[in-house]
Amino acid sequence: MRLKAYGTRAIALLLSFVYGYSAWTKLADPATFKISLEGYSFLRPWASFLLWSVPILEVTLAAFLILSVIWDWRRGLRGSLLVAAAGFAAFTLVLSWSLWTGEGQAGCGCFGGLEPVSPWDVVRDGSFLLAALVGFYLAAPAEGPLDH
Repeated sequence: MRLKAYGTRAIALLLSFVYGYSAWTKLADPATFKISLEGYSFLRPWASFLLWSVPILEVTLAAFLILSVIWDWRRGLRGSLLVAAAGFAAFTLVLSWSLWTGEGQAGCGCFGGLEPVSPWDVVRDGSFLLAALVGFYLAAPAEGPLDH
């Protein structure tokens, strides 16, 4: 179905923009991102490692999402969407934990800046998680007579 194909591509391109922009803000201002990371006690020992690994993984994922759409590579697209969903699940859990405990109020580190974590951040990342899962579902191979 065309709707499935176009919907999957639109979701993949949206999420590639989100991950790409997020990585760009972290790479453009690593000092601010490091302050955000050190605001979480359980991330503090890993801050130096995460400072560069998170944005590099985000850029890589954004590239895989875009290339999977351009090359019409269904398995790569499904895998990339699944990895994107896992990333958003992790980010949503960290932000929810931050709201629950009050820790990490130096900022979420998502898109630059040091604004305190708000419920909107959890809703935003949860929405991206849902979009990635919907895209993963839509990218599934045709199985039934209605899918042809």
